[in-house]
Formats: sequence, C-alpha cells, structure tokens
Amino acid sequence: MSSSFGRILLTRRELLQQTALIGAVTAVGTSLVRPADVLADNVSANRILIEPSPRWVRVKFNNVVVGNTKRALLVHELVPNGWKAPAYFFPKADIRSDLLTFSGQDEAVGRAGPVTFHHIEASGKRYENAALTYDEPLPGTETLADHVGFVWRKADEWLEEEETIYQHPRDPYHRVDALPSSRHIRIELGGEVIADTRRPVIVYETGLRPRYYIPRTDVREEFLERTNRHTRCPYKGEASYWSASIGGRTYDNIVWAYPHTFPGVSSIAGLLSFYNENVDAVYVDGVKEVAQRWNGGADAFYV
Repeated sequence: MSSSFGRILLTRRELLQQTALIGAVTAVGTSLVRPADVLADNVSANRILIEPSPRWVRVKFNNVVVGNTKRALLVHELVPNGWKAPAYFFPKADIRSDLLTFSGQDEAVGRAGPVTFHHIEASGKRYENAALTYDEPLPGTETLADHVGFVWRKADEWLEEEETIYQHPRDPYHRVDALPSSRHIRIELGGEVIADTRRPVIVYETGLRPRYYIPRTDVREEFLERTNRHTRCPYKGEASYWSASIGGRTYDNIVWAYPHTFPGVSSIAGLLSFYNENVDAVYVDGVKEVAQRWNGGADAFYV
C-alpha cells in the first residue's frame, strides 16, 4: 500500500466505475463518501483502505484494558453497497496477548485474507471469538499481519481519548453539523400539526437527509408516549424514543431525542426529532419536503 499522497484523486463516479459498484447503499453504517473520493494508491486491489489514526484508543473487556494504543490502524472496507463502518486494529505490542487464546476458528471470510479468531479471558470472564488477526494477509494489506482487531459488539467499552464511543469508530470522512436555524419547520402527522417551530437545530450528516431537532415547547407532546427503545450513534450519543398516538392510530418510535450528547452536537440535547419519511408531511419555509432516497436508496443509517 502506497503512503504517497501526491497521486491523482479519483472522483466518486470514477471509483464506483472502477470497482463495479452498482445499486443503493442500504446497510446500516455504510457510506459511499470518502475524501475526494480516496486516492487510488490507498485502496488495495481487494478494496481495503488502511490508514494510521492519531487517536488514543482503548478497548475494555470486563473492566480490563485489553488494547491500549496511540498508533492504531483504521481499516475501511469497500463492499458492494458502499463503505463499511471502519474498524480499529491494534499493534500486537499494544494488546494484552496473555489474555488471548486461539479459538480454533480459521475462516477465509475477510477481504484482507483468512481470519483467525481468539477468545479473551478477562478477570474470570470468557469472551468467545472476540479478537481477530490476519496472519497471512493478502497483497496490499500486509501491515495487518502485525495487528489485532476486536469484535466491536463483544467489548464492554471503547474509548477514544477519554470519551466512550458507540457502535463503531468515528469515521474521519463522516461529518456531522448541528446548526441552529430560523427556518420555519412544520410537521404534520395523523391530520394534526404535531410540531411547528422557527427555531430548529438542523443536523446535516454526510450522505444522510437533514434532520430537524425541535424544542419540546414547539411539539404537541400530548400526542407522545415514551417507549423503552434506545439506540446509540457514534457521533451524537444515546437516543430515547417516543411513539405518537393520534386519531386511534399509533406511530411507533417515530420521535427521538438525545438527552445527553457528545460535545460536538450539544445544541440538539433534549430536542425532539421526527422521522421525516414516516410523517404525513414536513414543510420547510412553507414548502413541502419532497421524499428523497439518500445515497440512491437509504433514508438513514443513524438518527
């Protein structure tokens, strides 16, 4: 893999043509977006982009720090429907190798080559197949031979610097802007105007439709009932949900809010947002929002 950044840039269209990507982005956590769109030399023939991360990254199992590095690799995988969420790989010298045991599974499932899995034993608790290595990586991904990855969902906690992160590493090519606005937002549901505001915070997120976050005093909360649903976003935090009951019909988990957010989007904390695509209508400055299929098919990956 070349480390040169002086070569010609590919446009997204050229990248898609060269990799024969056809169809919509439909999987959670994928995106077609990369910087301008990725240098040809930096994407291996097996569609892997590997780059160093300057972030201090730690991963915990049963409150034991099993991986602790300031020289992680961030690995992006290009699949038929876009870029998968990136993954961290730790230098072998920066992990607790004494806690890993070979699991006996060795499957040719990885785009970088055969994957070897390892169990983790941390303070008396066993995590099955929670670590992985590429012992014989394919050409263009040889640097992974000296690194260890961890199955994200099996870890108990991931940290970037001193902040807990959810779902997957934050993608350096994924931008989230939460902008206070004076646009007039009106949302209709079940024949009622359920929200009407001139002070929304609009979230613009790479590749996704805009989301309108609305002060609670501008929402008809008498129609809403809190549910037990929660989701996590690596860029915003943990969301709580509400269903709406109007005219004898229930619209399940159609509203969400982030009671507490990560610092970069603190302006949306406590504000309510609706699934644009599931309400009757959204009007922006008096103009009805036209239904769109973002990235050719996906309406949203995260809310």
